[in-house]
Amino acid sequence: MSPDLERALQQIHGGKVLDVGTGAGNSLRTILNLLSDYEEAIGIDPSEKSIAQARAHQTLKNVTFEVMSGEHLEYHNETFETVISCDSLHHLEHPEAVLRELKRVLKPGGQILINEVISDGRPETENSYHHFHHWLAEIDRLQGISHFKTLTRAQLFEKVDLLE
Repeated sequence: MSPDLERALQQIHGGKVLDVGTGAGNSLRTILNLLSDYEEAIGIDPSEKSIAQARAHQTLKNVTFEVMSGEHLEYHNETFETVISCDSLHHLEHPEAVLRELKRVLKPGGQILINEVISDGRPETENSYHHFHHWLAEIDRLQGISHFKTLTRAQLFEKVDLLE
């Protein structure tokens, strides 16, 4: 993580935090440790296996994990001050639906933090990982797991523009 991003996160008062596509909860734990503070955090993921892993490694205060789809969040409108999605948009069948849900549950004046691997503008030294990731995505799809090629910068911004 870049020092600039760490400094920016340290300025954020997280309030009630939602992490959509939390997986094993690693990104949520990293971000919560960097925020200046937070009241409570919830990590959601449709995978029971991932949520079980997240719960098994849970060490932070006021953090829970729930099995739930990001396309149909079981929360009222304007519930969270901070909504996070890390490295999960390229795993989603319907990322636009998830982004609409993120916006719906965000309180006015809140912030949405999206971190996503992009497929263009990468240094040559990272290309082998990029190709390996796409190969893993193809294997996942053959097994019926939702996982697609990573987005280009333009594709990511096109999707994120739905949040405005």
